[in-house]
Amino acid sequence: MDFYSSSRIANTSDWITTDEAKDHIRIDFSTDDTYVDALIDAAQEACEQILGFGFGTYNHVGYTDTFSRVLHFRQANLTHLPTVQHKLEDGTYQTLDTSDYKSTSKAYPGQIVFADSVHLNNVNNDPEWLQVSWSSSYTTTPKLVKQAGLMIVGHLYEMRQDVGYSRVFEVPMNSKYLLEKYRKQSFA
Repeated sequence: MDFYSSSRIANTSDWITTDEAKDHIRIDFSTDDTYVDALIDAAQEACEQILGFGFGTYNHVGYTDTFSRVLHFRQANLTHLPTVQHKLEDGTYQTLDTSDYKSTSKAYPGQIVFADSVHLNNVNNDPEWLQVSWSSSYTTTPKLVKQAGLMIVGHLYEMRQDVGYSRVFEVPMNSKYLLEKYRKQSFA
């Protein structure tokens, strides 16, 4: 896909709760709850950026201006067969029959393989000529990913500023080590 957008429909039900975060950072008062909730959201975003995918259920729409037999996209765990549409000369989209292509449901990167009988041309050189819609879902968060999220929350709670006043040295982030096992890399 040349470009695509994603929208989260639902979060996982087992991501870090406020009480879990407060237990981790060892606080028992409620005056920082709003701040802790913001850190939980930031930790989830940081984990997802490192991993290369998001947890929860997503709808995706991608576009490309060229046709090839195999089309790659960066999500796995598809929840249904993608819908493929191509733009006609009059600007309307026509949906391809699902018998014209196959897709992977678990592989990363995901891919659509078109049948040999399918031949499509982008006569108007439209950048949004081929549109693919799909959904993906990671409904549970692995324990190591959740632990990495808690570590990020703890780090952000303790280190509220960009600068320090003592000796400066780099501390390797254990959270990145925990996330590395689940990280999705792709050059597609």
